[in-house]
Amino acid sequence: MSNTQNNSEKSKETKDENIEIKELKNSEVEIVGEIPVEEFETYRTEAVKGFSEKVKIAGFRSGHIPENVLEGKFGDLAILEEMAQVALARKYPQILIENKIDAIGRPEITITKIAKGSPLGFKIKTAVMPVIELPDYKKIAKEAAGEKEEIKVEEKEVEDVITHIRKQRKRAEETKKTDAEKSDDSDGAKEDSKKENEEAEKSEDKKETKSKKKDEDLPELTDEVAKELGFEGVEDLKKIIRDNLKQEKEMQAKDKRRAKLIDALLEKSKLELPEIVTENELDRMMAQLKGEIANMGLSFEDYLGHVKKTEEDLRKASKPDAEKRAKSQLIINKIAVEEKIEPEKEAVEKELKHLTEHYADADPSRTRAYVEMILTNEAVLKFLEDQK
Repeated sequence: MSNTQNNSEKSKETKDENIEIKELKNSEVEIVGEIPVEEFETYRTEAVKGFSEKVKIAGFRSGHIPENVLEGKFGDLAILEEMAQVALARKYPQILIENKIDAIGRPEITITKIAKGSPLGFKIKTAVMPVIELPDYKKIAKEAAGEKEEIKVEEKEVEDVITHIRKQRKRAEETKKTDAEKSDDSDGAKEDSKKENEEAEKSEDKKETKSKKKDEDLPELTDEVAKELGFEGVEDLKKIIRDNLKQEKEMQAKDKRRAKLIDALLEKSKLELPEIVTENELDRMMAQLKGEIANMGLSFEDYLGHVKKTEEDLRKASKPDAEKRAKSQLIINKIAVEEKIEPEKEAVEKELKHLTEHYADADPSRTRAYVEMILTNEAVLKFLEDQK
């Protein structure tokens, strides 16, 4: 099926006379049709069994509730709706295959007619893979890379980390000393000590804000102290700090180069982004945000109250970023197809094992798709970065 779009709807002949397909703008199609009553009824047994597994009725085992009991309790419409779900779950993939529709994202399904002894009427709108006109991405990759900057770590940066470690040790020593003094004091003395400690902390905070604060009062970082921290000595500690700082700078430089490359590809590629794809990306972004907030021990509702926004406000503000991410992914997918780039099977299985060990309840098929996407993205970007 051609994905070329214009501003007018365009119908397409199909093999099934009960199905009509319209090509819409923005790389979307609308599928309108009916499932004949004879075919629709073939899904009743499966639907009744599935519905009986979802509900509970006293005196009956789950999955073994008779149809007449279900109808008496929930009505015939509930059975018909379950039949519609089963029927469309079978029919939709068939329609895509028979009409060569390269659908992406989740479809929007509407039941237009449903009644006992009648055909099932439906309307489905789904996004299709848009036509993507790629630029000379190898040339763009060369230009975006430019001259690789030399990553250096200044000695002052290492010393700043050392100073931070010394400050942490000083606070730990002061806390230990204060706790020891508290254990020997009376309740009144303890209160005085607490107040003195609070005042000392406030005074220390004020001192640390001064740009020329002297460090003579900080504990010395000796080889013995370094060994307590798990290193062979001070020089070994400094080497590890220097290596970590360099790795961090290299990662930042790589992220910067990749962002520049993606922006150049977005600017010079041509594609129409389906709205459904944008909405799906927004769904993923919102799910990620909710997960991060939950990990902080907060509820999403409390977060919305704190930022004084609704979820719809957040979705609206995030839409430009969602569009950019979705377009970037489609472009990377297209390059992967053009260059026949696939992730290594061993790497996929290794990452899958790691994720399933930490997220046992995750859906296996979605987890695999996620891992394959991430590893494919990395392989494509690495391929582009290697262009000389």
